[in-house]
Amino acid sequence: MLNDATTPFILDGRFLKVNIAVRRGEAEQLIDITIIRKRREDTRNKYLVREGAIFPDSDLGKQINQSELSKRITSYTSRKQMLAKNPNLFISKTRLSIRNLISSIDDKILKQKAGESVIGFWKDAQNNKRKALEDYVIKEEKYTKDRIDNGTKFGRSKCCDFVEFESYVDTLACLRYMNNDNKIFDSMSKRIPIVEFTIENRIFLKHREDRINRKHKIEQLAKANNEEENTVNLLNQKRFNESSSLLKDKVYINQY
Repeated sequence: MLNDATTPFILDGRFLKVNIAVRRGEAEQLIDITIIRKRREDTRNKYLVREGAIFPDSDLGKQINQSELSKRITSYTSRKQMLAKNPNLFISKTRLSIRNLISSIDDKILKQKAGESVIGFWKDAQNNKRKALEDYVIKEEKYTKDRIDNGTKFGRSKCCDFVEFESYVDTLACLRYMNNDNKIFDSMSKRIPIVEFTIENRIFLKHREDRINRKHKIEQLAKANNEEENTVNLLNQKRFNESSSLLKDKVYINQY
């Protein structure tokens, strides 16, 4: 709130907030720093809900048909409401949902196209055919090219497919290249893929993590028990062999 205690400048009865002017380069750096700070404070990554969304007043929104545009607006509105209603929900920075696909698109094809999309994005950006990722995105996470598709994981559901990368930057590149491009999949000219960052539930993930940890502990305990049992069996076998050897010696002496 501006008042005579926070600013000494008044014009026509209104308090003025005056900032020191900076050069354009410095201003861009300050903007990047502000964006990074706000994103770090956003532990639920809600800002990513707009990635992949297409709005009616955008250039892309004016190019696609009304049916495809309606799907995307409905999805954006629904996802935004979900995040607002449930504080346990957050957006994953490394997992994508890919919808509006045909059933013949299997995991093998999806893995191939996901890798091609990441490579294609960086090639287009290098050749100035596509806008590169913003500087603050690169600063958020260091990009490594050797992680393009080696760390990709997949899962399938009835409504969409999922792709998970190790790198946030790779994930974002894949989304921006593949989303709304009907030329990505050769057999899918009449459908346009809808690519979005997935919404996850902290509680469900915690339960799944606990189950995995419990299973791991049970396996470790069973392994330890087996090793202990094997050790006991070896000791018993050794004692039996030693006893048998002594018995043979006694028999031999008696016979002598």
